[in-house]
Amino acid sequence: MTKKRYIDAVREGAARMSVGGTDEGAVSGFVKLGGRLLIIKERAVYEVLLADSIDPERTNPDIPNAHQRILSIGSESQLLGRTLLTADRLLDQQFFPPTINCDSARQSALDVALHLAAIADDVGKLEEETVRAFQGLAGNHAKHSFTLPSISGLEARCKASFHRAHDSIKSSMNIARVFYGKSITHPDSLDAYLRSKGSEPDELLTWLAGSLAPLSRIWQWRNAVVHPKDNEKMLVSDFRLMPSGQFAPPSIEIRHPTVPQTSTPASNLLRDVLDEVSASFEGLLAFLCASNAQFGKFQLAISVLPADRRKYPHARYAYFTNLGDQFAPIG
Repeated sequence: MTKKRYIDAVREGAARMSVGGTDEGAVSGFVKLGGRLLIIKERAVYEVLLADSIDPERTNPDIPNAHQRILSIGSESQLLGRTLLTADRLLDQQFFPPTINCDSARQSALDVALHLAAIADDVGKLEEETVRAFQGLAGNHAKHSFTLPSISGLEARCKASFHRAHDSIKSSMNIARVFYGKSITHPDSLDAYLRSKGSEPDELLTWLAGSLAPLSRIWQWRNAVVHPKDNEKMLVSDFRLMPSGQFAPPSIEIRHPTVPQTSTPASNLLRDVLDEVSASFEGLLAFLCASNAQFGKFQLAISVLPADRRKYPHARYAYFTNLGDQFAPIG
């Protein structure tokens, strides 16, 4: 019998790992994405980096297992619950044929979470800066000369948030392509494809339209931001002194012939975009899985799981099947 090398014994032996700080809460669960392993804490997400992934040839026995924080939100976050954690619950390969690559779809769900978390960070910083600026106005009462505060890089930051929102929608469409093929490129094309198939009930398509409409609108807003025209563009205003003597916060107006947006405080509008994309993603994912999942001869449905039965508080949806005289959750 060949004796194991020291490095093989180390790599294949039991291991312990302390992940993150106590301020991030307890470990809530784990998510597998292909060869990746994510640790979900209450207020953070870490990726485990095993020594073999760093040194696959096993040349250095001193390489440790490692972990790296990839998100500063966790299972307590509604955003993460609607995206990655709902995807982890519903995109379970046991409910789908091999032609539907659930692992690829879950990776896209992580991409959505990463894009939206970046928007949330940016919006949080903008809100803090806006509040501080308003507080600084309290003692600034010169009668004939007045210095208005400003937000550094405001327009570029607003553009970046719309870019990230667009990227998150593209990742959502990547999941739709896993189910329906490469012809799905944007929210309107998904709606057109499903209606042309004629295989979905009208009431279900109407419900889906409620999820796709905000994604389509935000997609068009991003196009107006990136490719401005006379009648399609974003107008960003910094702090303003109004004729009434009141101060107006930084704001965004979207000029567009079909989906205009009146001037709105920038942080409010971007916060709404964040909420709409995450809620729409959740609805879209529930539709895709409800329309395609199979469980032998059993009838499957997707519904909201009671709060006291959820693994994660904001991952609401689960599969249900008819067991006797009632639908019960499975999976």
